[in-house]
Amino acid sequence: MTPYEEGYEAYQNGASLQDCPYQADSPEAQLWEQGWEEGADQDYELFFLF
Repeated sequence: MTPYEEGYEAYQNGASLQDCPYQADSPEAQLWEQGWEEGADQDYELFFLF
C-alpha cells in the first residue's frame, strides 16, 4: 500500500490529519496527506449529493 492509499484509508477510518505516521515534510508525509485530503473531499462531495 502506498502512503497515498494509507492516508486515504486513514481518513475513512476516522484518523485526523495530524495522525500522519511519516516525518513532517517528507515526500511520504506529503503523499499520505494528499490521500487523506482526497478521502475528505470525496466524503464532502457525497454529503452534498444526498
